[in-house]
Parts: sequence; structure tokens; C-alpha cells
Amino acid sequence: MKRMLNESAKTAIALVLGLVCLWFVMSFAWSLDDMSFTECVFGAVYVLSVVPLYEGIKRLLGLR
Repeated sequence: MKRMLNESAKTAIALVLGLVCLWFVMSFAWSLDDMSFTECVFGAVYVLSVVPLYEGIKRLLGLR
């Protein structure tokens, strides 16, 4: 039962981080000209750091 809860939590975290990443990628593709410089920088940093962020959240919550 605990393993199933751990896997569900990891899936939910990955889904949320992935949806935010997808939103930034779609924003870059559709409206890069309308985005401010800060949004572009934040989006690029987020896209590049989503996997380490996921691993850090898993480690922090003890979901190994």
C-alpha cells in the first residue's frame, strides 16, 4: 500500500512539473514576441531545471 502511495505521489509531482514545463514550451512556440524578458529567462531556467527539481522534491519527501 505504501509503495502505491509513493508511486502516486511521484506521478502527481511529475504531472504538475511537466504541465508547467509544457506551458512554458507552448508559450515560447506561440507568443515569444509577446513575452517579457523576465518571462523568457524564467521559462528557460525552469525548463532546464525541471528534472533536478523533480529529483530534489522526491528526495526531500523521501519518495525513493
